[in-house]
Amino acid sequence: MKKTISILSLIVLSGCQQENSSFDVKEVGNATYLINKKSGELSVVENGNVIALQEYKLPEKNKLSLSGDFDEKIHFELKTKFIFDRIYYKLILKGYSSKELNDQGLYIDKIEDFNWFVNEIKNNEYDQISIQLTDSDGFTLKEEEIYLAKNYVRFSDKEHGITGFQYEGSFFINPLILNDVTSLRYTYMINSLKKAPE
Repeated sequence: MKKTISILSLIVLSGCQQENSSFDVKEVGNATYLINKKSGELSVVENGNVIALQEYKLPEKNKLSLSGDFDEKIHFELKTKFIFDRIYYKLILKGYSSKELNDQGLYIDKIEDFNWFVNEIKNNEYDQISIQLTDSDGFTLKEEEIYLAKNYVRFSDKEHGITGFQYEGSFFINPLILNDVTSLRYTYMINSLKKAPE
């Protein structure tokens, strides 16, 4: 909402602050702000106009996560956290885990070997997973690509060698857009899967 205001009005407002404490005028850098002390409404004064700044709320649920697998070869876990205007993420890739019946008739965990991926990812620098933040109607509001061939931390043990990768990072998001984010999705392009063992 725009309201026309003259420079004279600003001077009058500034001069009357002591008598009428409903408004406060502040200059920050090259911008002039008008603050309604009673309502808390903040406006910016630009080219003789007072422009009310849009209010926004951070989402009540500031963490989203999902997990799944790629061709039953790689398991992934993705967690995100929102802090003001940034999305922090943590992505873990590891060998796919499933239940298998052993000779004694008991179910045991079978974990797919991960070492093949360690070697293949070196030849597929464009393999990536895209994080998609969506609204309640299913529209993608923000997307960020994570390239899998770099910037990872390895997990390993003596018995199996390298057992997984972890990726961490953050990216900017407009808080007004973040206000409408309700869910997390992903897409992926992983050519390395073509060389996964049978």
